Amino acid sequence: MPGNGRPTPDPGRPSPRERAGGWLLLLAGLLAIGEPLVLAAEVARLLPTLGYQGAAVVLLVLARVAVTAFGVAAGLAIFNRRPHATGMATLALALLGSVSLFALLTPILPSNRPPGTTAPIAVVVFAYYAGWIAYLRRSRRVRETMG
Repeated sequence: MPGNGRPTPDPGRPSPRERAGGWLLLLAGLLAIGEPLVLAAEVARLLPTLGYQGAAVVLLVLARVAVTAFGVAAGLAIFNRRPHATGMATLALALLGSVSLFALLTPILPSNRPPGTTAPIAVVVFAYYAGWIAYLRRSRRVRETMG
């Protein structure tokens, strides 16, 4: 603290006014909080059956954990306006979308979806991740905020 009683700002951290806001803050929250919650729900559903599901399910869950961890890092990088945060987020979204679509479109994971609903769900999943990637690449505000 300098003599005026105020804490000295950390030069490595952005001030609250410089932090991401709006849609970018929402994306950071979805990557850092939302995706881990989705993963926790998936693992909680699969955990009782992992013993007899086979190695493919375990590998898919491990891939999902790794991709989600990268997504958390990307979300925190956006929130803290770190260099290459948008690149990390773009890659994380592409990986998350790929793993989600792989899990949805292959018979590895057990499913109780009604017949005929897989294709529409896949379109929605693809549109969700592709929409966020397009936002990161095209938004003027993202370029201004993240540099």
